[in-house]
Amino acid sequence: MLSNIDEMNLKTYTVQDVSRTTGLSRSFLIKLEKKGIATPSYIDSKTGYRRYTIIDIADILQYRLLREMDASSEEIAEYFNDRDNISGIIDRMKLRRNLLNRAIEELELRLNKGEEYMFSYVELPDVFCYCGTESFVTPKEVEEFTIRLAEEIIDMGYTRFPYEPIFSIRYDTRDKRQGDKDKPYTAKICVPIEEVRDVCGSDEIDAMGEVELIQGGSFFSMLYHGGYSKPDYFNNVFGRFWEELEKRDLKVISEVRAIAIVAPYVGLDIEPNDYVFRFAAMVE
Repeated sequence: MLSNIDEMNLKTYTVQDVSRTTGLSRSFLIKLEKKGIATPSYIDSKTGYRRYTIIDIADILQYRLLREMDASSEEIAEYFNDRDNISGIIDRMKLRRNLLNRAIEELELRLNKGEEYMFSYVELPDVFCYCGTESFVTPKEVEEFTIRLAEEIIDMGYTRFPYEPIFSIRYDTRDKRQGDKDKPYTAKICVPIEEVRDVCGSDEIDAMGEVELIQGGSFFSMLYHGGYSKPDYFNNVFGRFWEELEKRDLKVISEVRAIAIVAPYVGLDIEPNDYVFRFAAMVE
């Protein structure tokens, strides 16, 4: 390292200089050094005096960039330990990016209440889900079944997956209706969970659902802002989704997902006419 520095004729800087130019405290720079990040090019073994080059400073700024990208301490350490093998970090960042993009779309749609629809392509990941299939007539029945399914996950010891909201898969969607106000329709309710492992729940539970791996991929989606308390009203919205699919000549290769409202952990304090939900279909 030192021979390269000599050949490049790089200037060296004190820890005070580096602290000022990177915006990080001297004590924090020492902490980074102990983690194998931002190692100075020269450390005096007797005095501990440190000298940094512009290359060292670039590493520190790379650290700050990764932190701004919401990389964890473990991911950053992984990056600096093996920069030639960072595919795992990239995959996790893409997952967070997709989540962030979707959340921003949903928040923007709610903020701009005059705009009811928003169409886009989204990447949805493969995800393990605790799934239960049932026939429903009213949205209230869907809500009650979903609550019971989510409670069962807790009883059985599964861990919820925080990056994906609850969604349903409608098996009768190819007739372009979400249901009939007087006729039951079948739906699978999917509650995302962490990767399946042994759980500590009681074996005596009469389970409503079972664990499945739901396939992800590229989906065409429609965000909608408004209420969905009546099935016939819901059908009009769903019909608009299919109109757009046909208009764009898109071939649907999966059953359609109905993905839960924005901020799905807020509980029941959202007004019934102020929901944001998303229809998504995998397309070729």
